[in-house]
Order: sequence, then C-alpha cells, then structure tokens
Amino acid sequence: MKFPTWLILPLLLCSSCDEKNDKNLKKTDSVRPILIDGQINRAEWADAQSLDIDDNNVLFLKEDDYYFYMAVKSGLVKPLYIDMFVNIGDSIVNIHASSQLGDRILKDTLWTDSSPETLWGQNKFWTSSIVKFDRKKMEKLRSENFEGNIYSHTTIPYDGFEFQFEKSYWKLKPSKLRIEIRNMIGPEGFKDVVFPKNSERMNSENWFNIR
Repeated sequence: MKFPTWLILPLLLCSSCDEKNDKNLKKTDSVRPILIDGQINRAEWADAQSLDIDDNNVLFLKEDDYYFYMAVKSGLVKPLYIDMFVNIGDSIVNIHASSQLGDRILKDTLWTDSSPETLWGQNKFWTSSIVKFDRKKMEKLRSENFEGNIYSHTTIPYDGFEFQFEKSYWKLKPSKLRIEIRNMIGPEGFKDVVFPKNSERMNSENWFNIR
C-alpha cells in the first residue's frame, strides 16, 4: 500500500468546527524532544500549540525539521482509543491507535467501523503510543475468578496518545481532520467524544481544516 501525502499537518491549522473564531496553530521555533509513551509531560509539550477539544480533552501540535507531533490528552475514564480521519482528495485515511496501531484508506461513503479492514502494523511512516495492560495482574485476577472488568483494572496509567509523523514522506497539502475518542470497554454512561463536535463522518465539510 502506498502511503498518501497528507499526514504532516502543515504549518498553519485553523478550526472550522462550531467555534465562532478560528484558531491558528503555528510552527514553534524551539522543539523539546518527545518520548512517544502516552505520558504527556508538561515539559515535553511546553512549546506546543494547544486547542481545547472540550473540558476533558486537549489537542497539542508542534513540529521540528524532521517530524510533526500531535498529542491528545484526555481526562476521561480509560482505557481509551482514538480514530483519526483525514480527508485527502476523494479519499479518507483512518488512523487507529489503541493497544495496537493500524490504518486504512476509505474511498467511498459506504465504509463502516469494520469495512474495509484496518491494516494492523501499517504505520511505517508514523507511530503513536499505545494502551498497555499489566499482564501479571491480569493473570492473577483471572485465577481468582474476578467478576469485574479485568481490562479496566489492569490498564497501565497513561494521559492520552502521542503521535509522530515523518515529514520526509508527507508533502504539505490542505486536508481536513476528524478525531473520535472512545472507551475500549464501553462503561455505562460513557459518551464518545467527536472533534469537531458537530462534524459528520461522511461529510468532511465541517471537519477541522488543515492548511
């Protein structure tokens, strides 16, 4: 599969969601090193531009000469996973980060969560932090016939997801972005987060503008 030239979210981004004023996110002159581990350290992201998705979630963006970095910090109940949808011409690329990474190209409006299939491990030119579980604790709970949700009790703490994209493979090209934040186990009362808030999957007109 040939990767499309889209993932370097360029020097200037503006929001076309239901906010009254667009927010411009510009390249920073000084970039602190990032460890892609899901621990969104304040010092690492101190030089990033930020955008509040809602009261519980924040989007961070910055770049250096070689990479573009994105982070979504979330205060929601975990474990979470993220699907990003980027509109490229007539196609949409879906990047997925959970306990594993993958992506897929969506060429029409007939796609669903399961079709076409995600190509797991298809992230040669990008990477992200993943959700990790305490396997020893998981085995112990299973041996004790634990009746609760094992995954929620064995998730290794993390702040959110950190992404790194290789600039050498992505030319600057306008596109549109949509982010979905979901819970992996779907606890009662959990509501998925969509950014932009009122955007629609099959209509990229009101997605986040990348310029």
